[in-house]
Amino acid sequence: MNWKPLLEGKDASAAIIAAQRLAGLAVTTLADRARTSTHPGSVGLAGGLAGAVVHDQYVAAYHGKRNREARSRLELLAQRVTSDPAISPSLFTGHSGALWALARTSPTHAMTVDGLRNALVDGLTGGVDRPTEHEFDLIRGMAGVVQLARVLISTSSTRRNHCRSAGWLVDSLDPAGYWRTPVRSSRRAVIPSVADEYYVDWGIAHGCSGAAATLVRYAADLGNRTAATTILTSVTSALDRHSTRDDEHPRPAVRLPRFSGPKGVEHERSFAWCYGEAGVGAAIGLCWLSAGRPAEATRWLEIALAGIKRGLQAGDRLMPGLCHGAAGLLMIAARLFNATEDERFLTLGQQLADALTGIAHDHTALVRRTGYGLLEGALGVTLALSLAASDVEPTWDSVFCLS
Repeated sequence: MNWKPLLEGKDASAAIIAAQRLAGLAVTTLADRARTSTHPGSVGLAGGLAGAVVHDQYVAAYHGKRNREARSRLELLAQRVTSDPAISPSLFTGHSGALWALARTSPTHAMTVDGLRNALVDGLTGGVDRPTEHEFDLIRGMAGVVQLARVLISTSSTRRNHCRSAGWLVDSLDPAGYWRTPVRSSRRAVIPSVADEYYVDWGIAHGCSGAAATLVRYAADLGNRTAATTILTSVTSALDRHSTRDDEHPRPAVRLPRFSGPKGVEHERSFAWCYGEAGVGAAIGLCWLSAGRPAEATRWLEIALAGIKRGLQAGDRLMPGLCHGAAGLLMIAARLFNATEDERFLTLGQQLADALTGIAHDHTALVRRTGYGLLEGALGVTLALSLAASDVEPTWDSVFCLS
């Protein structure tokens, strides 16, 4: 894809300058923490060294080379993930994401990464013969491991093991088109009111939409478009059954579910990437586009557009980061503009980039509010501004189910 930036001229220059200043502070801080902390999160994608390595790779793609400090951070990441005896499966705070960053940045580490990924699969499933039913999601479960498998898919000798992690996810899909989260194993501080023995989360980060988008893309990577379309049809049909009309906002006239369960459905209006309509609409819409079904994609892209608009209307209540803030909406707008050439996404993205540029210039206040990390902090703001002003495609957004 020939990536089209959202910004030009002075606006692009201002965004790049703000991003570069912020990035220098963020990547240095995250690397220093990884050298002194043994916590898995210090190497993770969300707030650790792996996020810095992802940023380094994107910058290297722009400049055509990786500098000495970036190579040092890459080697530190390799040393940390291969020497840590405690394997944490989380894609964003544990080893799945750190391995994902390492594998996509350094092909020479692919075999080591694949061996550690197999340990993650065993830990999540309780071994081949003792599958559990709750660890399916993108953030901390099997969908995150499948994201890692997508990076390694070109390694033919390990494809059988790749299928084991994806196969587990397929086998865990309820015939009704969703994955259940048992209450006894939920990590949520507040259990949804619709739950009984289980509930269904429909978001990207912890729910069915993210798991489905990951699995669909994995099947497409293998050239199995039929399987991809079957999975996508099943999950989107379930989403439709649990959605409701929205007469207050007629375009689009639908409210997606946040949770469902034996006691009903919760329809919570949100605009974020992690569980809001912008993230769900974008991920599902892009899956339909990649399946060659633009007619099915249109409705989901309209849902994403409405979510982005609501985010902009939130004003100061909108957080800065990728997970549930302005950077995430900018990431979505940029990807959807490039996928569709719909100038409504261009206009919204430019507004978001202008707001984020102002936020990034006051880096002290930003870091105090969000921290330095990729998922919710300063590094995510840096990446979002960079993709808005650069002509280099951000392949790193695949981990957000968007590429």
